[in-house]
Order: sequence, then C-alpha cells, then structure tokens
Amino acid sequence: RDFREGVQRLLSEGTAALGSETAAILLHDDAGWHIGDVYRMPASLIGTRVSEQEVQHAVLAIQSRQIIAIVDAWDDPRVDHDHMRQYNMRGVLAAPLIVRNKTIGVMSFNYHSGPHAFTEAEVHFAQQLASTAAIALDNARLFDEHLQTENALRTSEQRLHLALDAAEMGMWDWDLMTDSVLWNEQNFSLFGVDPETFSNQVADAFAAIHPDDRTRVQESVN
Repeated sequence: RDFREGVQRLLSEGTAALGSETAAILLHDDAGWHIGDVYRMPASLIGTRVSEQEVQHAVLAIQSRQIIAIVDAWDDPRVDHDHMRQYNMRGVLAAPLIVRNKTIGVMSFNYHSGPHAFTEAEVHFAQQLASTAAIALDNARLFDEHLQTENALRTSEQRLHLALDAAEMGMWDWDLMTDSVLWNEQNFSLFGVDPETFSNQVADAFAAIHPDDRTRVQESVN
C-alpha cells in the first residue's frame, strides 16, 4: 500500500507540473505490456494487458530509450489512432523507465483537452521523474522477490520440520561464525538433554555424545 501511494504521488506531482489531465505507467515483461498504475483514470485498468500495436509510442520510447513527445495523437503516425481516440488522448509524453541499464516500461502523461506542444523544460522534468519512478519500481520488484523467496524458504522449513517430527528424527544446525548450535525438540529428547540447561555451544553438543563415540563424531565433523 505504501509503495502504491508513493507511485500515485509521483504521478500526481508529474501531472500537476506538466499540466496533463491523466497519467499512467505501462510496464513490459516477458508476457508483453500491461498497465501498472494510473492516475485520474479508472483503477480497473490496472493489470490490463495491451498490445504493442496499441502502445506504439511506448514501444518506441523503450527501443530508442528517449522521451517520445506526441503533440497531436490523432494525427501522429507513431501512435495507434484508434487506441488514442478510445481514451480521448490528444497529446502524450512517454518517458522510458530505465534502471540498471534495463528498460522496464514507460511513464505516460496524457492530454485530453487538445494537442500539446511540449517545452524543453517539460521534457527534462519528465525524464528526471521517470528516473525516480524506475528506481522505485525496481526496488519494489526486488522487495517482492525477496518476500517470495522468504515465504518459499519458510514453507520448505515447515515441511522439513513436519517430516522430521513425523519420523521422530533429530536435527541440528551449526553456525560457524558464532560457533553455536541449534537443536530441534526431538534432538533434545534423543540425547536426554534439558533445553533449559543447554547453552547452544558446540562444547555442550559434544558433551552430550557418548564418550565412546565422541572421537569418531569429532573426526566426522572436522
């Protein structure tokens, strides 16, 4: 939610500064183009897939890595006129979203009341705003991937513990940096050790091993 609010703030501030009526973020992935976010447009559009034909100007911005300024979208050959008329767009400023030398989409500012002649200052501002948005979107993607990895790892660990509990097997981890060990509950039961008195130190773990086996285990661990 906080990320969405941040993107909305970027779009709203950009719209106010550029004098456009609406704005949108078009994202490109392996499956093609989709609408990532909108401002002053129906929220139901978010997630909608669009074809390359419909967003020719966005494709051009991605390919050229430059801002594409469409003064009159109903006359410019670089846009899909039917698509533009469907949303009543007359002027469009499409700024590519580039991060770590990779283009991930386009930030689009749209003018509906009529054609719009863009100034050099407007183009420069849109370029700076797109750079900020690209970093924010990439950070959000990395954070989402991190959460997915964490969730997958947590699920895997839960399944492992369920399997170990069902088989009444002990498990231990050894942190080489701190030279400490962690036991699961079954391990304490198997070794007859009280968890309250266990210090989690390697010395305690070896002390719980039968003296006749200790040397062999130490050699295996080494």
